[in-house]
Amino acid sequence: MPAGTAGKARWRQAQAVEARYWDGLDVAELLRIASEKPAFLALISPDRAAPFVRWIDAMTEEGEYLQRAGEDLDARGFDTVISYNVLDHVRDPMAVLACARAALEPGGTILVGVDCLSVAGRARFEHVPRRLARGSILVEAHPHSSLEGQVRAMMASNPSRRSACRAP
Repeated sequence: MPAGTAGKARWRQAQAVEARYWDGLDVAELLRIASEKPAFLALISPDRAAPFVRWIDAMTEEGEYLQRAGEDLDARGFDTVISYNVLDHVRDPMAVLACARAALEPGGTILVGVDCLSVAGRARFEHVPRRLARGSILVEAHPHSSLEGQVRAMMASNPSRRSACRAP
């Protein structure tokens, strides 16, 4: 995933495609999306997943829960920030991570889930679907594609573009 930003025209296009997708969501697609969540959590080792499962359980009973666009996250004092299927959709992934880090209290945790491709898969995606499936949500709603190593490098970096976070 490039650490750069998507151009304004590309960003507007991705947002329009996303809006059409969510506005037209049917029950079958909603069930497909819901079925991904347990699969995502299953990828995390049990010892690493346990705190998040407890956190999710506790979140339903107490605490504050805030959901908004990553670029609009202008909050402080959170113990956990979850970014699931976000970084490949945003205009500036590094700015979103900077906002997420700024929202955390000391010792807080960021949990990131993003679709990653293999080197061959990314080459195929960039040269086949991006050309042959123009107009589909698969292509149009994803300004960025990433390799696992790129996401790990982004997470290991310390983005300091706090000024990129917009007030809610």
